[in-house]
Amino acid sequence: CLPGRESPDSLSCNRNPYSASLCCGNLQEIREDLYLYQKYAQYVEWCVHETSGVDSWSEEEYVSNLTEVRRWTRGKKLIVVYRGDDNTAARITRWSFGIADYVDVSFGSEESARLIREAKRGKTKVILSFHDNDGMLRKDEIGELYLKMEKEGGDILKIACMANEEMDTYEILEGAAMYTSLKHHKPI
Repeated sequence: CLPGRESPDSLSCNRNPYSASLCCGNLQEIREDLYLYQKYAQYVEWCVHETSGVDSWSEEEYVSNLTEVRRWTRGKKLIVVYRGDDNTAARITRWSFGIADYVDVSFGSEESARLIREAKRGKTKVILSFHDNDGMLRKDEIGELYLKMEKEGGDILKIACMANEEMDTYEILEGAAMYTSLKHHKPI
């Protein structure tokens, strides 16, 4: 779950966390972490793929557990993320519509365009995300990728890649700046 499972009051940083990412093995750990961070996090991201056995849950089990997490996060924005095979990700994402505030959908997956359309009908916003944990994109590739992602229709666009050196960080920032300099851009 959260690093060291210490309370935010005991953390050495000078600012409160804006969001909490829950990568817990079971619902009890999720509840404990939410209790620790309830005063601080405005957004709660549940990394569903980290929860033990979730890929074998029925729709009824998943919706029941998601509804419980939703109850525990009352007053906060709930984001549901599932990283894994595309079929399970699509199933978990669909089951989250109308309960979660946001779902994270992988850009370029077989189901991404369909999931975005369905989410909008279910009044759930989509974070359309691209992950490259092995490499680094150039700034022009990042800007172009944001444009392609925007066409697919996500509400928020997210690119995550691996910066191996300081100059890579500048590439990410400059690529994002290229996109956000457009007059009508989506949030990133």
